[in-house]
Amino acid sequence: MLPEFWLVTLGLGDRGISASYGEIVSVYAIVSFIFIARTFIIGAILGWIYGWFAKRNKRIIFLVLFVLTWIGLMSFISYRTQSTVNIYLSSQSEQDCEKTFNKGIENFDVYQCFKELAVKNKDVNVCNRIDGSFTSYSTKHADDFKWFCYEEVAHITKDSSICELIPVHTYNDFVETQRKQNCDRWFESH
Repeated sequence: MLPEFWLVTLGLGDRGISASYGEIVSVYAIVSFIFIARTFIIGAILGWIYGWFAKRNKRIIFLVLFVLTWIGLMSFISYRTQSTVNIYLSSQSEQDCEKTFNKGIENFDVYQCFKELAVKNKDVNVCNRIDGSFTSYSTKHADDFKWFCYEEVAHITKDSSICELIPVHTYNDFVETQRKQNCDRWFESH
């Protein structure tokens, strides 16, 4: 319950204007009601399931299933919320970025993984894997990410010739991103 109240407090305080006393009381009342209702419903369901097992004299099976379910749920949540940055940094090959298990991780972006791998290995060829086939990005968005990858590799390798791989006009959906100009400017200033 404390995380819910903390998030509500953060939301009320982060909106830029002071919350009125009425808003604070009503929001906390609603959050308390939701917490109590959810707890009651979960408790009622677990009680009904436990009763079903108890009538059949199989309480130990209920306990084992409950513990296994809890461990599975906590493992799933832990897996889903792991740090994408750590995955990007630990990837050693393009195949590491493409692993099926990565798709289940919240906020994992295969193109970001390719970019980080290209920069880490100073290999512009990895950027070519960013082609729009792995996500629902528009083709222009995926292409712009590829040009950004080229730009980053050019900077890390200090090789201005990589900037020549970037088209003069680059777009992220409908906005021109000027990747080539940014890449060239970086070399002019360094």
